[in-house]
Amino acid sequence: MSNLKTITHYNELEEFGFGPNVMKKNKVCSECGAIVSAELENCNFCGAELPKETLFIKYISLHKICPVCNCVVKSDANFCSQCRTIFSKDKTAS
Repeated sequence: MSNLKTITHYNELEEFGFGPNVMKKNKVCSECGAIVSAELENCNFCGAELPKETLFIKYISLHKICPVCNCVVKSDANFCSQCRTIFSKDKTAS
């Protein structure tokens, strides 16, 4: 996927509240489940202390991610279906 197509795709996702850019701006309260700004230290709904990591950091820690476009890929994938990056055996997706 070309850079222009990727940027357009991410902008469309962000417009509807999805995608990595939105996830980087938010945290999820572990007490009440509210989605709040990543800038906050305490939940503005229940007052609980928020985790340090953003929703994006938490998400990528749980999934295999393409190192080029940050899309989630299947754990056994040999290439990224989004940007077509091929994962070599010595350098795989994270």
